[in-house]
Amino acid sequence: MAPREIRTDEVTQAVARMAKEANLFLPDDVRHALGQAAADEESPLGKATLEKILENAAIAARERVPLCQDCGLAVVMVRLGQAVHIS
Repeated sequence: MAPREIRTDEVTQAVARMAKEANLFLPDDVRHALGQAAADEESPLGKATLEKILENAAIAARERVPLCQDCGLAVVMVRLGQAVHIS
């Protein structure tokens, strides 16, 4: 099997795209879980908070601005086979 070569700029572009998407869009399952939690929440303050999170997510997706959420550190895991070389 001939080695496959991947350019570093391709890796950089892919990671940048994924980071932007993660800051702009909540995954469907997360959005659904927040909606269900808001529907089930008995506390008025808790319900209002969950609804604000969903509203923020809708604004972020519509206006393409980052979601307001906890800060964190991105960890990128890459699995390469022995026949892959990054140049």
